[in-house]
Amino acid sequence: MTYLFAAAAIVLLLAIIIEHVRLSRAVIRPPVPPRKLERYPSITVIRPIRGLDAGCKENTIALLEQVYPGEVQTLFVFDHVGDPALPLVSELVRTLPSGKNAQVLIAGPPPPQRTGKLNAMICGLAHARGELIAFNDSDTRPTPYLLRLLADALMSRPGIGCTFTPVVTHRPPVTVGEAGYALLVNSWYGPSVTAAAGPRGELPFIMGELMLLTREAIQKIGGLECCEGQLVDDMHLGRCIAKVGLKNVMVRWPLPIVTDRLSLKEFFKLFRRWIACSTSGLPASFIRANWLRGIEAGGAIALTVAGLFTMPLWATLPAVAALVAFTWSQLELHEKFSGQRLKKRHAWVPAALPLAGGVVMASTKIDPKVDWRGRSYSLDEAARLAREQEHAAG
Repeated sequence: MTYLFAAAAIVLLLAIIIEHVRLSRAVIRPPVPPRKLERYPSITVIRPIRGLDAGCKENTIALLEQVYPGEVQTLFVFDHVGDPALPLVSELVRTLPSGKNAQVLIAGPPPPQRTGKLNAMICGLAHARGELIAFNDSDTRPTPYLLRLLADALMSRPGIGCTFTPVVTHRPPVTVGEAGYALLVNSWYGPSVTAAAGPRGELPFIMGELMLLTREAIQKIGGLECCEGQLVDDMHLGRCIAKVGLKNVMVRWPLPIVTDRLSLKEFFKLFRRWIACSTSGLPASFIRANWLRGIEAGGAIALTVAGLFTMPLWATLPAVAALVAFTWSQLELHEKFSGQRLKKRHAWVPAALPLAGGVVMASTKIDPKVDWRGRSYSLDEAARLAREQEHAAG
């Protein structure tokens, strides 16, 4: 029994190392810049906004000051005139030279089976005059040339319906909640998506924090209305685009996502939404790979605890090594992907994160409801919007 225990721990350690090497190679693979275009088509960028995001002013300026060789129309779409971000964004649009081609719109409350974000996207599309259509989340801060890189990739070869960027946290985490979120973004999701995309960047789904689409792709999938009933518009859009024979291509220049000092409670609310999004929007093969990583972490913890109480030291050491390797792997991937380093006091968070994920997953099954941008969305068994939907203020 002792030898079987040690052998199992060694196998687990090897699996963790192999997975780390796979993800690490994907992350450090240098991106290939797409070829510059001879003519840059006009773009309409639609940014839905609800509530005052951390760094709202800087996020707005970063979008307005994109360095793009063609014409850019920027539309900021709010639910209602009482939104706390509306005065700030309106003032920037009015006073900045880069705001001359920008406009503020009011979408109104969403109808049933439509999230507030999707409703704002549809409203913005009705006012868009660009040849290409971009959608950008308000809690992000695009780097100056990101829109141009997306256009370069979108027009680089025929058959591409959408290009998009991965996200990265904008600063080293300060709180435990921020550390957990940074690991989700930079250790789990980012490396996994980069590995799945491969050298050509092609994926059957979209990470929609900043995505650029052709009008042809939107028309072929039946418009944005195809996402009605979905909690996750971007991933469903990507699935629909792939179904009509077009490609979704990820551009390997990350988009900073901006957060404030997250408390543990705020982190768990975000984690619940991430779990719900992955359930309804990601392909099974992608989810399975991340579940296996979670099982590796849980196995390392279980074997370490069991070994400390029931096994001799020599048999327990491989289990301890597996747990240390898993923790180190997450810290290393986080640093390689984001260029940031976790503080030493947060070194335990990578080991605890998969366990927290199991608790969050169970909570979404017990209470299938997600709070997002001041609204509460009830979900069905497939993590889509339930038929009887309440849009309550949060």
